[in-house]
Amino acid sequence: MCALMKFSLNSAVAKLSNMSQLLLVLTHGLLMCTMSDAAPGSVKPVDLRLYSAVVNFSYVDPVTRTLHQAGGNIGRYGFSSRLEPEHGVVVHVRSGDGLHHGCLPPVNVPQGGRQWIALVRRGDCKFNEKIYNTAVLANASAVVVYNQKDEETLITMQHFVDGVVSVFIHKAQGEEIAGLVDSGVTVTMDISVGRQLSVYNAALNETSDAGRRVRLSALGFASLSIVMVLVCVLGVLLVYAIRRARYVRTKPSMNVVFTLPDRGQQQQQGLLSSDCHDSGYCH
Repeated sequence: MCALMKFSLNSAVAKLSNMSQLLLVLTHGLLMCTMSDAAPGSVKPVDLRLYSAVVNFSYVDPVTRTLHQAGGNIGRYGFSSRLEPEHGVVVHVRSGDGLHHGCLPPVNVPQGGRQWIALVRRGDCKFNEKIYNTAVLANASAVVVYNQKDEETLITMQHFVDGVVSVFIHKAQGEEIAGLVDSGVTVTMDISVGRQLSVYNAALNETSDAGRRVRLSALGFASLSIVMVLVCVLGVLLVYAIRRARYVRTKPSMNVVFTLPDRGQQQQQGLLSSDCHDSGYCH
């Protein structure tokens, strides 16, 4: 009986190990599928490369009539940004409430089809809303969001608007450009792709609450789902092993000993004839 119980538990453990390995393989396969093409030309693979942005702006001083140029590698492209150069006149967008947050469609859109770049202040709503209101609804060729806080590290904006050049810059540069534009100075901006940033360093430098929540929530949900599936499978296999062990321990023995009655009992029961003349068993 002990041998049977040991065999049952070993079988359950073996099944448990095989199931765990199978789940790990399936999980790895699902993760790899999300990072690859479902079919040629149907779904694009995920591009985790991040780039800095070279943002140069120029203007003519209204007093001295001299040309001023400034900028440099001072920005960072958004996570879903189109990685291409852009050029246009800067517009410090203003909504109907008089604010520059871009949370509402702008009311100071240039007329005549002139190519322009939206300068938006960070805060009050998500980056996705700012970029959608200015680039999609108001047809800005690019969206530049400047920080409202003095922070040394640039963030990588998280948004879901495809096909738009989106760049994040520091507060100092943003307020400098905004001050010029608000005073009536025409500022022209050129945006180009800078250097490639490593994903590891970019993740360490990420300070965006929205971006951090997106990544952490996705990773946490995937991890929690895998753990829950493994716990459920382990629980089912453990219950099966316990019930199997109890059944083996409590089931009745199948070793039955059959005894034959003696000759006298066989004759009394009519199982053996007393006349041996026609029987080959009588001597």
